[in-house]
Amino acid sequence: MRTMTLGLLLTTALMAQDQGQAHPKVDQKRVDEAIVRGVAYLRTQLGNLQGHAGHKPDLVPNELVLWTLLHAGVPEEDPDFQKLFKGMMESKLERTYRVSLQAMILEELDRVKYQWRLHQCGQFLADNQLSNGQWTYGAPSMAVEEIPSETGL
Repeated sequence: MRTMTLGLLLTTALMAQDQGQAHPKVDQKRVDEAIVRGVAYLRTQLGNLQGHAGHKPDLVPNELVLWTLLHAGVPEEDPDFQKLFKGMMESKLERTYRVSLQAMILEELDRVKYQWRLHQCGQFLADNQLSNGQWTYGAPSMAVEEIPSETGL
């Protein structure tokens, strides 16, 4: 739970920093150092965080860690990033929260390159939206299986 809280706090801080919303009295050097320490801590926990098929998918989803690493400036070529990304892309779309994060990650990385997966994410989310506008936690979507994958294009 501590790791998930750290990931959420780090992501929130990074998003505020990206949007230029830092308070004028915030010491940017200390913020940058905290981000480096946070990423280093996440790296030490990666073995415990694997949130893909067969590994307690809701403990700490790969997508949340990837989103955090992405906003911390970790390059896509980084081995830890690649391992988490591969796990995310190989996993079935099953949970609304994770699919939403995945769509945001792919959009930020390269919406054209990953448009096939974004299409699948969008279909999954549409299939899991309720009539009142809310979403379920996630139910299998037969329509997603019909959308060609990268290899099926």
